[in-house]
Amino acid sequence: MQLSTALMPQTDQQRKLKKITKNLVNRYWMQFLIGLLLSGIATYFISNATVNRWQALWSGHDHANLPLCSMPMPELSSNQFPNQSLNQSQDRQRLAFKPIRLVVEPWRGEHNVYAVFAVPLTYYETYYRSLMQVEGTKKGWEATIADAKGMRLVAPEGHFLMVSFFPTRLSIWYWLTGKFANLQDPCNWTLYIYP
Repeated sequence: MQLSTALMPQTDQQRKLKKITKNLVNRYWMQFLIGLLLSGIATYFISNATVNRWQALWSGHDHANLPLCSMPMPELSSNQFPNQSLNQSQDRQRLAFKPIRLVVEPWRGEHNVYAVFAVPLTYYETYYRSLMQVEGTKKGWEATIADAKGMRLVAPEGHFLMVSFFPTRLSIWYWLTGKFANLQDPCNWTLYIYP
């Protein structure tokens, strides 16, 4: 009569081997979890918007109204927006604005790659004639009036807020192809308004 292997007594060598294997599996599993946690934390803190928030909080300034790029606003330009059919003449002027807040966190899901712009109230009636472009892209994206309370921002005096979202799938593609730093640079985001 044969005894099953589960009922047979284990030798010391088998017990040691089983213990070593169990410890190795536990150690590698723990290293994997710690690595995953650290990479998530690092990604969160490295994102440009988070760095700007912490710098603003530590300096004692309200981070909602800090300019992210040193371009004077607004800038008049006579160039037509590339690859757009707006039925506008080629010599029509446009106004360019840089963002006051930039969030580039595509790993958090849809609608987590966007820029918020402060636009003077004089252009409130013509906000629908606006397009946002990120440098290095050939397409412009629509911008809409932002909900200041939802964004937890206060519009500067005499301004209203506009938000423009960048496609999450395209931002992940930028991440995979090594162009993610271009998205995180606020000087690469521009809102054009055609008065």
